[in-house]
Amino acid sequence: MRKNSYIIFIIIIFFHGTNTINADEVKSVVKKDINIEISGGISGGNYLSISINKQSKNSYNNIYTVSNFLLVFNVKKNNIPLSIESGIGNSLASTTMEISSEILPSLNIQFVDFIFSISDNINFETGLLQPNSGYEDTYTYNNQHSTVAILASQQPFNAMGIRTNISLKKFGLFGGFYKNRLDTQEYSFGTTLPSVSYELGLKGRITGINFTLYHYHINNIRNLTGVVIEKKITNSTFLALNIDCWKWSSDIKQMKGRYSTGVTLYISRFFGKYIEIPVRAEYINQKLSKIYTDSKKSTVIYGLTITPTYHFTDKIYIRIEGGLVNSINNRLFSSVETGIKF
Repeated sequence: MRKNSYIIFIIIIFFHGTNTINADEVKSVVKKDINIEISGGISGGNYLSISINKQSKNSYNNIYTVSNFLLVFNVKKNNIPLSIESGIGNSLASTTMEISSEILPSLNIQFVDFIFSISDNINFETGLLQPNSGYEDTYTYNNQHSTVAILASQQPFNAMGIRTNISLKKFGLFGGFYKNRLDTQEYSFGTTLPSVSYELGLKGRITGINFTLYHYHINNIRNLTGVVIEKKITNSTFLALNIDCWKWSSDIKQMKGRYSTGVTLYISRFFGKYIEIPVRAEYINQKLSKIYTDSKKSTVIYGLTITPTYHFTDKIYIRIEGGLVNSINNRLFSSVETGIKF
């Protein structure tokens, strides 16, 4: 934690010099030509899962945990084309396939993003970056569900690298190159660890539909190609679709199945101002690829999640979640979670 504090202190001094920062201003600090904003969130509750094994005893997991804690510092100095966004905290969010076994998240640097704006339409990012691939956010208080979807559980996490973003009238392009991953075991295969990765994508909006096309290449291990489509149907109804296709690299010869495809459908509707009911439905066909589970018998996976939510404000919520996963074994899960966004 001391190391993290030093980094934030250096970032502030870099922009601010020795001028005094007003400690009474928590949300946003504006001092002369320096602007520091603090955001983030915290969530936690009780998470329960029951695995119904067809050939052995059923298993049961129940845990109280702080599922997310994140402080985000955004530092920008006027008249220079550089801003810094840094996040400290962690996520212990459970997936629909596995309940977290930890109670309190450690305080670690999650991302440090140095953003150089070349013009209004082009910028470069470097540092420990968050990916653009996938629909769900790593820090689930930003999502409509407490658990991470099956599909999202295999999407990329943060990594060291550089990325370029180009904004056009109706479309945007991005491309990134990454060397070291925050989770050093992410996408490891046996003793083989990822060396380098790259990410390419296209964002846009057509006839009221937002979309993101992405390709994430993990050198010598596997490759992800996917799309996210989002549409606001009415003022109270929202729809999103995420489709992913994984392919093992030709260097990985041990896998009998080479491909895995999956789709997740998100539908959310508000009833009045405070009550929201999001529904998430999933279909995964991993064949013999073992992308999502390590069982060769688990070739097709179905999932359904319903998360009634009460929003006290746009920053504070409580939600009750229930769902099931149908695979080689059936799995039931539920949770009661509260969250606060800063």
